[in-house]
Amino acid sequence: MPQLGLRVKLPFAWTDGRVGGFVLSVRREARSRSVASVLRLEWKGMLSLQLSKTKRLIMLCKGVMSGVRTSGTGGWGKWNYIAVNDYRIYVFLPAQRYNLAMTSIKDVAKAAGVSTATVSRVLSNNAPIKTETRKRVLEAVAQLNYRPNLIARSLRAQKSAKIGLVVSDIRNPFFTAIGRAVEDASYEQGYSVLMCNTDENPKKEELYLNLLHDENVAGVIFSPTQQFSLASSTYKAKMPFVIIDRTVESKETDMVLLDNVSAAYDLTVHLLENGYRKLAGLFGDASTTGQERSRGFHTALKEYQRNPVAAHFVASRIQQGYEATLALLNGPDHPDAILTSNSLLTAGVLQALREKKVSIPNEMALAGFDETTWGELVDPPITVMAQPTEEIGRTATELLFQRIQEPSRSPKTVILNGTLMVRGSSAKR
Repeated sequence: MPQLGLRVKLPFAWTDGRVGGFVLSVRREARSRSVASVLRLEWKGMLSLQLSKTKRLIMLCKGVMSGVRTSGTGGWGKWNYIAVNDYRIYVFLPAQRYNLAMTSIKDVAKAAGVSTATVSRVLSNNAPIKTETRKRVLEAVAQLNYRPNLIARSLRAQKSAKIGLVVSDIRNPFFTAIGRAVEDASYEQGYSVLMCNTDENPKKEELYLNLLHDENVAGVIFSPTQQFSLASSTYKAKMPFVIIDRTVESKETDMVLLDNVSAAYDLTVHLLENGYRKLAGLFGDASTTGQERSRGFHTALKEYQRNPVAAHFVASRIQQGYEATLALLNGPDHPDAILTSNSLLTAGVLQALREKKVSIPNEMALAGFDETTWGELVDPPITVMAQPTEEIGRTATELLFQRIQEPSRSPKTVILNGTLMVRGSSAKR
Protein backbone atom coordinates (compact mmCIF):
# COMPACT_ATOMS: atom_id res chain seq x y z
CA MET A 1 0.00 0.00 0.00
CA PRO A 2 1.22 3.55 -0.71
CA GLN A 3 1.81 5.79 2.26
CA LEU A 4 -0.33 8.85 2.92
CA GLY A 5 1.00 12.31 3.56
CA LEU A 6 -1.98 13.47 5.58
CA ARG A 7 -3.37 15.65 8.29
CA VAL A 8 -5.57 13.37 10.37
CA LYS A 9 -8.94 15.01 10.91
CA LEU A 10 -11.13 13.18 13.38
CA PRO A 11 -13.86 12.05 13.39
CA PHE A 12 -14.57 12.91 9.75
CA ALA A 13 -14.03 10.53 6.85
CA TRP A 14 -11.27 11.82 4.62
CA THR A 15 -9.64 10.91 1.31
CA ASP A 16 -6.15 11.51 0.04
CA GLY A 17 -6.07 11.98 -3.73
CA ARG A 18 -2.99 9.75 -4.10
CA VAL A 19 -4.84 6.64 -3.04
CA GLY A 20 -6.94 4.88 -5.69
CA GLY A 21 -9.74 4.03 -3.30
CA PHE A 22 -12.40 5.22 -0.93
CA VAL A 23 -11.37 6.03 2.63
CA LEU A 24 -14.06 4.64 4.90
CA SER A 25 -12.88 6.02 8.21
CA VAL A 26 -9.93 7.09 10.30
CA ARG A 27 -10.20 5.32 13.64
CA ARG A 28 -8.05 4.84 16.70
CA GLU A 29 -8.50 1.22 17.68
CA ALA A 30 -6.83 -2.08 18.54
CA ARG A 31 -5.28 -3.97 15.66
CA SER A 32 -7.66 -6.87 16.26
CA ARG A 33 -10.62 -4.68 15.28
CA SER A 34 -12.11 -6.14 12.11
CA VAL A 35 -13.02 -4.29 8.95
CA ALA A 36 -16.54 -5.75 9.23
CA SER A 37 -17.15 -3.89 12.48
CA VAL A 38 -16.15 -0.64 10.81
CA LEU A 39 -18.49 -1.36 7.91
CA ARG A 40 -21.45 -1.28 10.25
CA LEU A 41 -20.86 2.41 10.88
CA GLU A 42 -23.13 4.78 9.01
CA TRP A 43 -21.49 8.00 7.94
CA LYS A 44 -23.38 11.01 6.63
CA GLY A 45 -22.87 11.56 2.92
CA MET A 46 -21.45 8.11 2.20
CA LEU A 47 -22.24 6.19 -0.93
CA SER A 48 -24.13 2.89 -0.62
CA LEU A 49 -23.08 0.05 -2.91
CA GLN A 50 -25.12 -3.13 -2.97
CA LEU A 51 -23.27 -6.33 -3.82
CA SER A 52 -25.30 -8.45 -6.22
CA LYS A 53 -24.61 -11.80 -4.49
CA THR A 54 -24.82 -11.03 -0.79
CA LYS A 55 -27.25 -8.07 -1.03
CA ARG A 56 -25.22 -6.50 1.76
CA LEU A 57 -24.85 -2.71 1.84
CA ILE A 58 -21.35 -1.43 2.20
CA MET A 59 -20.98 2.19 3.21
CA LEU A 60 -18.29 4.00 1.32
CA CYS A 61 -17.09 7.56 1.53
CA LYS A 62 -17.02 9.53 -1.71
CA GLY A 63 -13.40 10.20 -2.65
CA VAL A 64 -11.03 11.37 -5.35
CA MET A 65 -9.62 8.58 -7.50
CA SER A 66 -6.13 8.86 -8.89
CA GLY A 67 -2.84 7.18 -9.47
CA VAL A 68 -3.09 3.67 -7.97
CA ARG A 69 -4.08 0.56 -9.86
CA THR A 70 -5.04 -2.61 -7.99
CA SER A 71 -4.51 -6.23 -8.88
CA GLY A 72 -7.21 -8.83 -9.27
CA THR A 73 -9.94 -9.29 -11.83
CA GLY A 74 -12.95 -10.39 -9.83
CA GLY A 75 -15.37 -8.77 -7.42
CA TRP A 76 -15.69 -5.15 -6.47
CA GLY A 77 -12.18 -4.93 -5.08
CA LYS A 78 -10.50 -5.43 -1.73
CA TRP A 79 -10.30 -3.83 1.68
CA ASN A 80 -7.07 -2.75 3.28
CA TYR A 81 -5.81 -0.24 5.78
CA ILE A 82 -2.88 2.07 6.32
CA ALA A 83 -1.46 2.35 9.83
CA VAL A 84 -0.44 5.87 10.89
CA ASN A 85 0.79 5.90 14.50
CA ASP A 86 -2.16 4.59 16.53
CA TYR A 87 -4.68 5.12 13.75
CA ARG A 88 -5.93 2.93 10.95
CA ILE A 89 -7.27 4.40 7.73
CA TYR A 90 -9.63 1.84 6.18
CA VAL A 91 -9.57 1.91 2.39
CA PHE A 92 -11.66 0.15 -0.24
CA LEU A 93 -9.65 -0.44 -3.41
CA PRO A 94 -11.89 -1.00 -6.46
CA ALA A 95 -11.00 -3.64 -9.03
CA GLN A 96 -9.65 -2.51 -12.39
CA ARG A 97 -12.62 -4.00 -14.25
CA TYR A 98 -14.74 -1.06 -13.08
CA ASN A 99 -12.25 1.43 -14.57
CA LEU A 100 -12.27 3.54 -11.41
CA ALA A 101 -8.53 4.20 -11.31
CA MET A 102 -7.42 7.22 -13.29
CA THR A 103 -4.92 6.91 -16.10
CA SER A 104 -1.56 8.51 -15.38
CA ILE A 105 0.71 10.46 -17.69
CA LYS A 106 3.09 7.47 -17.60
CA ASP A 107 0.34 5.28 -19.09
CA VAL A 108 -0.11 7.76 -21.93
CA ALA A 109 3.62 7.95 -22.55
CA LYS A 110 3.92 4.16 -22.64
CA ALA A 111 0.99 3.79 -25.05
CA ALA A 112 2.37 6.48 -27.37
CA GLY A 113 5.98 5.28 -27.16
CA VAL A 114 7.31 8.62 -25.93
CA SER A 115 8.57 10.16 -22.71
CA THR A 116 6.34 11.76 -20.09
CA ALA A 117 8.03 15.08 -20.89
CA THR A 118 6.89 14.78 -24.50
CA VAL A 119 3.31 14.08 -23.38
CA SER A 120 3.44 17.14 -21.12
CA ARG A 121 4.72 19.34 -23.96
CA VAL A 122 1.99 18.12 -26.31
CA LEU A 123 -0.75 18.81 -23.76
CA SER A 124 0.68 22.18 -22.79
CA ASN A 125 1.25 23.09 -26.45
CA ASN A 126 4.30 25.10 -25.42
CA ALA A 127 7.01 23.51 -27.56
CA PRO A 128 7.47 22.33 -31.17
CA ILE A 129 6.54 18.66 -31.55
CA LYS A 130 6.58 16.54 -34.71
CA THR A 131 3.12 16.16 -36.22
CA GLU A 132 3.32 12.35 -36.13
CA THR A 133 4.38 12.35 -32.47
CA ARG A 134 1.65 14.79 -31.50
CA LYS A 135 -0.92 12.61 -33.26
CA ARG A 136 0.24 9.46 -31.41
CA VAL A 137 0.09 11.23 -28.06
CA LEU A 138 -3.38 12.67 -28.65
CA GLU A 139 -4.65 9.28 -29.81
CA ALA A 140 -3.29 7.67 -26.63
CA VAL A 141 -4.92 10.41 -24.54
CA ALA A 142 -8.28 9.74 -26.20
CA GLN A 143 -8.03 5.94 -25.97
CA LEU A 144 -7.04 5.98 -22.30
CA ASN A 145 -9.46 8.80 -21.43
CA TYR A 146 -6.61 10.65 -19.74
CA ARG A 147 -7.37 13.77 -17.73
CA PRO A 148 -4.43 15.80 -16.35
CA ASN A 149 -4.28 16.16 -12.58
CA LEU A 150 -5.25 19.83 -12.31
CA ILE A 151 -4.62 19.92 -8.57
CA ALA A 152 -1.03 18.78 -8.97
CA ARG A 153 -0.55 21.15 -11.90
CA SER A 154 -1.83 24.11 -9.88
CA LEU A 155 0.48 23.27 -6.99
CA ARG A 156 3.47 23.18 -9.33
CA ALA A 157 2.47 26.47 -10.94
CA GLN A 158 1.48 28.06 -7.60
CA LYS A 159 -1.89 28.93 -9.15
CA SER A 160 -4.77 27.19 -10.89
CA ALA A 161 -6.72 27.85 -14.08
CA LYS A 162 -9.72 28.81 -11.94
CA ILE A 163 -11.02 32.11 -10.64
CA GLY A 164 -13.66 32.78 -8.01
CA LEU A 165 -16.79 34.89 -8.40
CA VAL A 166 -18.42 35.85 -5.10
CA VAL A 167 -21.79 37.62 -5.32
CA SER A 168 -24.39 38.65 -2.77
CA ASP A 169 -27.49 37.06 -4.31
CA ILE A 170 -27.47 34.82 -7.35
CA ARG A 171 -31.27 35.25 -7.65
CA ASN A 172 -30.71 38.89 -8.55
CA PRO A 173 -30.73 39.05 -12.39
CA PHE A 174 -27.96 41.65 -12.24
CA PHE A 175 -25.54 39.13 -10.72
CA THR A 176 -26.76 36.38 -13.03
CA ALA A 177 -25.84 38.56 -16.01
CA ILE A 178 -22.50 39.48 -14.43
CA GLY A 179 -21.76 35.78 -13.88
CA ARG A 180 -22.42 34.99 -17.52
CA ALA A 181 -20.10 37.78 -18.71
CA VAL A 182 -17.33 36.70 -16.30
CA GLU A 183 -17.66 33.07 -17.37
CA ASP A 184 -17.54 33.95 -21.08
CA ALA A 185 -14.46 36.14 -20.65
CA SER A 186 -12.71 33.57 -18.45
CA TYR A 187 -13.43 30.69 -20.83
CA GLU A 188 -11.80 32.63 -23.65
CA GLN A 189 -8.61 32.75 -21.55
CA GLY A 190 -8.73 29.06 -20.64
CA TYR A 191 -10.06 29.60 -17.11
CA SER A 192 -13.08 28.18 -15.34
CA VAL A 193 -15.17 29.99 -12.72
CA LEU A 194 -16.18 28.91 -9.21
CA MET A 195 -19.26 30.90 -8.18
CA CYS A 196 -20.26 31.50 -4.56
CA ASN A 197 -23.36 33.19 -3.12
CA THR A 198 -23.09 35.02 0.22
CA ASP A 199 -26.70 36.15 0.82
CA GLU A 200 -25.14 39.35 2.25
CA ASN A 201 -23.93 37.20 5.15
CA PRO A 202 -20.42 38.13 6.39
CA LYS A 203 -19.86 34.62 7.79
CA LYS A 204 -20.67 32.99 4.46
CA GLU A 205 -18.50 35.57 2.76
CA GLU A 206 -15.52 34.69 4.94
CA LEU A 207 -16.20 30.97 4.50
CA TYR A 208 -16.22 31.17 0.71
CA LEU A 209 -13.19 33.45 0.48
CA ASN A 210 -11.23 31.02 2.63
CA LEU A 211 -12.49 28.13 0.51
CA LEU A 212 -11.39 29.84 -2.69
CA HIS A 213 -7.99 30.51 -1.14
CA ASP A 214 -7.69 26.84 -0.22
CA GLU A 215 -8.67 25.93 -3.77
CA ASN A 216 -5.66 27.95 -4.91
CA VAL A 217 -7.72 30.03 -7.34
CA ALA A 218 -5.79 32.50 -9.44
CA GLY A 219 -7.96 35.41 -8.24
CA VAL A 220 -11.41 36.55 -7.15
CA ILE A 221 -14.06 38.88 -8.57
CA PHE A 222 -16.02 40.00 -5.57
CA SER A 223 -19.18 41.88 -4.57
CA PRO A 224 -18.50 42.48 -0.85
CA THR A 225 -20.82 42.87 2.11
CA GLN A 226 -20.74 46.09 4.10
CA GLN A 227 -18.77 44.33 6.84
CA PHE A 228 -15.93 43.30 4.53
CA SER A 229 -12.62 44.98 5.26
CA LEU A 230 -9.55 45.04 3.07
CA ALA A 231 -7.56 44.89 6.29
CA SER A 232 -9.03 41.46 7.10
CA SER A 233 -6.88 38.35 7.29
CA THR A 234 -8.78 36.95 4.32
CA TYR A 235 -7.71 39.78 2.06
CA LYS A 236 -4.18 39.67 3.43
CA ALA A 237 -3.99 36.13 2.05
CA LYS A 238 -2.91 38.00 -1.10
CA MET A 239 -5.36 36.55 -3.56
CA PRO A 240 -5.76 39.01 -6.42
CA PHE A 241 -9.12 40.79 -6.00
CA VAL A 242 -11.35 42.88 -8.24
CA ILE A 243 -14.30 44.52 -6.48
CA ILE A 244 -17.55 44.97 -8.42
CA ASP A 245 -20.83 46.79 -7.72
CA ARG A 246 -19.89 48.06 -4.23
CA THR A 247 -17.21 50.52 -3.20
CA VAL A 248 -14.60 49.83 -0.55
CA GLU A 249 -12.51 52.44 1.23
CA SER A 250 -9.18 51.65 -0.31
CA LYS A 251 -6.89 52.86 -3.05
CA GLU A 252 -5.12 49.52 -3.15
CA THR A 253 -7.59 47.34 -5.05
CA ASP A 254 -9.11 47.22 -8.53
CA MET A 255 -12.79 48.13 -8.77
CA VAL A 256 -15.47 48.18 -11.49
CA LEU A 257 -18.43 50.30 -10.45
CA LEU A 258 -21.52 52.09 -11.71
CA ASP A 259 -21.88 55.82 -11.13
CA ASN A 260 -24.80 55.10 -8.80
CA VAL A 261 -25.40 58.66 -7.64
CA SER A 262 -25.72 60.03 -11.18
CA ALA A 263 -27.80 57.07 -12.34
CA ALA A 264 -30.33 57.47 -9.50
CA TYR A 265 -30.34 61.23 -10.02
CA ASP A 266 -31.21 60.79 -13.73
CA LEU A 267 -33.94 58.25 -12.99
CA THR A 268 -35.50 60.56 -10.39
CA VAL A 269 -35.34 63.56 -12.71
CA HIS A 270 -37.09 61.50 -15.38
CA LEU A 271 -40.03 60.90 -13.01
CA LEU A 272 -40.15 64.56 -11.94
CA GLU A 273 -40.07 65.87 -15.50
CA ASN A 274 -42.83 63.46 -16.48
CA GLY A 275 -45.13 65.13 -13.98
CA TYR A 276 -44.81 63.00 -10.86
CA ARG A 277 -44.47 64.99 -7.64
CA LYS A 278 -44.99 62.60 -4.73
CA LEU A 279 -42.08 60.20 -4.97
CA ALA A 280 -41.16 57.31 -2.69
CA GLY A 281 -37.89 55.41 -2.80
CA LEU A 282 -37.04 51.84 -1.75
CA PHE A 283 -33.33 51.09 -1.43
CA GLY A 284 -31.35 47.96 -0.57
CA ASP A 285 -29.98 48.12 2.96
CA ALA A 286 -27.05 45.74 2.72
CA SER A 287 -24.53 47.56 0.55
CA THR A 288 -23.05 50.89 -0.42
CA THR A 289 -25.03 50.69 -3.66
CA GLY A 290 -28.36 51.43 -1.98
CA GLN A 291 -26.83 54.34 -0.06
CA GLU A 292 -25.40 55.90 -3.20
CA ARG A 293 -28.65 55.54 -5.12
CA SER A 294 -30.55 57.06 -2.22
CA ARG A 295 -28.18 60.01 -2.34
CA GLY A 296 -28.88 60.58 -6.03
CA PHE A 297 -32.63 60.31 -5.38
CA HIS A 298 -32.55 62.94 -2.64
CA THR A 299 -30.26 65.25 -4.61
CA ALA A 300 -32.69 65.38 -7.53
CA LEU A 301 -35.69 65.99 -5.26
CA LYS A 302 -33.85 68.80 -3.50
CA GLU A 303 -33.02 70.49 -6.81
CA TYR A 304 -36.71 70.36 -7.76
CA GLN A 305 -37.66 71.59 -4.28
CA ARG A 306 -39.60 68.46 -3.47
CA ASN A 307 -39.58 66.25 -0.40
CA PRO A 308 -39.94 62.47 -0.68
CA VAL A 309 -43.18 60.91 0.54
CA ALA A 310 -41.01 58.11 1.90
CA ALA A 311 -37.49 56.73 1.57
CA HIS A 312 -36.90 53.32 3.11
CA PHE A 313 -33.92 51.00 3.31
CA VAL A 314 -35.07 47.38 3.17
CA ALA A 315 -33.58 43.98 2.41
CA SER A 316 -33.15 43.47 -1.33
CA ARG A 317 -35.80 40.79 -1.65
CA ILE A 318 -39.10 40.55 -3.51
CA GLN A 319 -41.00 39.99 -0.27
CA GLN A 320 -39.56 43.11 1.34
CA GLY A 321 -40.44 45.19 -1.72
CA TYR A 322 -43.97 43.82 -1.59
CA GLU A 323 -44.40 44.52 2.13
CA ALA A 324 -42.95 48.03 1.91
CA THR A 325 -45.33 48.89 -0.94
CA LEU A 326 -48.36 47.63 0.99
CA ALA A 327 -47.30 49.86 3.87
CA LEU A 328 -47.09 52.86 1.53
CA LEU A 329 -50.54 52.11 0.10
CA ASN A 330 -52.02 51.81 3.58
CA GLY A 331 -50.40 55.03 4.78
CA PRO A 332 -52.02 58.47 4.94
CA ASP A 333 -49.99 60.00 2.08
CA HIS A 334 -49.88 57.87 -1.07
CA PRO A 335 -46.99 58.41 -3.48
CA ASP A 336 -47.69 58.83 -7.17
CA ALA A 337 -44.39 57.16 -8.15
CA ILE A 338 -42.06 54.59 -6.59
CA LEU A 339 -38.37 54.31 -7.42
CA THR A 340 -36.47 51.12 -6.49
CA SER A 341 -32.76 50.43 -6.30
CA ASN A 342 -32.80 46.91 -7.79
CA SER A 343 -34.95 44.52 -9.80
CA LEU A 344 -35.96 42.30 -6.86
CA LEU A 345 -37.53 45.25 -5.08
CA THR A 346 -39.16 46.29 -8.37
CA ALA A 347 -40.77 42.86 -8.66
CA GLY A 348 -42.11 43.14 -5.10
CA VAL A 349 -43.57 46.59 -5.77
CA LEU A 350 -45.23 45.35 -8.97
CA GLN A 351 -46.73 42.38 -7.12
CA ALA A 352 -48.27 44.63 -4.45
CA LEU A 353 -49.65 47.17 -6.96
CA ARG A 354 -51.30 44.44 -9.00
CA GLU A 355 -52.75 42.79 -5.91
CA LYS A 356 -54.30 46.11 -4.84
CA LYS A 357 -55.42 46.84 -8.43
CA VAL A 358 -53.43 50.08 -8.59
CA SER A 359 -53.24 51.23 -12.20
CA ILE A 360 -49.70 51.76 -13.56
CA PRO A 361 -48.89 54.55 -14.41
CA ASN A 362 -52.30 56.25 -14.16
CA GLU A 363 -52.42 56.03 -10.37
CA MET A 364 -48.79 55.28 -9.62
CA ALA A 365 -45.62 55.17 -11.72
CA LEU A 366 -42.86 52.63 -11.22
CA ALA A 367 -39.17 52.88 -12.17
CA GLY A 368 -36.15 50.97 -10.96
CA PHE A 369 -32.64 49.70 -11.57
CA ASP A 370 -31.48 46.79 -13.71
CA GLU A 371 -32.75 45.28 -16.92
CA THR A 372 -34.53 41.93 -16.57
CA THR A 373 -36.01 39.33 -18.92
CA TRP A 374 -39.52 40.10 -17.66
CA GLY A 375 -39.36 43.92 -17.50
CA GLU A 376 -40.43 44.40 -21.11
CA LEU A 377 -43.01 41.60 -21.04
CA VAL A 378 -45.36 42.99 -18.38
CA ASP A 379 -48.05 45.55 -19.18
CA PRO A 380 -47.01 48.29 -19.00
CA PRO A 381 -43.31 47.52 -19.46
CA ILE A 382 -41.07 48.81 -16.68
CA THR A 383 -38.84 51.89 -16.97
CA VAL A 384 -35.34 51.00 -15.75
CA MET A 385 -31.84 52.32 -15.38
CA ALA A 386 -29.98 49.48 -17.12
CA GLN A 387 -26.49 48.65 -15.95
CA PRO A 388 -23.88 47.54 -18.52
CA THR A 389 -23.57 44.03 -17.05
CA GLU A 390 -21.62 42.63 -20.00
CA GLU A 391 -19.09 45.45 -19.75
CA ILE A 392 -18.88 45.17 -15.97
CA GLY A 393 -18.21 41.43 -16.09
CA ARG A 394 -15.69 41.57 -18.92
CA THR A 395 -13.86 44.60 -17.53
CA ALA A 396 -13.58 42.99 -14.09
CA THR A 397 -12.23 39.79 -15.64
CA GLU A 398 -9.69 41.69 -17.75
CA LEU A 399 -8.51 43.64 -14.70
CA LEU A 400 -8.17 40.40 -12.73
CA PHE A 401 -6.04 38.77 -15.42
CA GLN A 402 -3.90 41.90 -15.61
CA ARG A 403 -3.46 41.76 -11.83
CA ILE A 404 -2.51 38.06 -11.99
CA GLN A 405 0.13 38.78 -14.64
CA GLU A 406 1.34 42.04 -13.07
CA PRO A 407 0.82 41.81 -9.28
CA SER A 408 2.62 45.09 -8.60
CA ARG A 409 0.81 47.31 -11.12
CA SER A 410 -1.12 50.35 -9.89
CA PRO A 411 -4.78 49.70 -8.97
CA LYS A 412 -7.50 50.87 -11.33
CA THR A 413 -11.06 52.01 -10.66
CA VAL A 414 -13.36 51.86 -13.68
CA ILE A 415 -16.63 53.79 -13.32
CA LEU A 416 -19.32 53.03 -15.90
CA ASN A 417 -22.61 54.76 -16.71
CA GLY A 418 -26.12 53.36 -16.75
CA THR A 419 -28.63 53.72 -19.60
CA LEU A 420 -32.14 55.02 -18.98
CA MET A 421 -34.69 52.77 -20.68
CA VAL A 422 -37.95 54.74 -20.73
CA ARG A 423 -41.08 52.60 -20.96
CA GLY A 424 -44.76 52.70 -20.17
CA SER A 425 -44.60 52.37 -16.39
CA SER A 426 -43.53 56.04 -16.09
CA ALA A 427 -45.44 57.59 -19.00
CA LYS A 428 -45.76 61.36 -19.00
CA ARG A 429 -48.76 62.78 -17.19
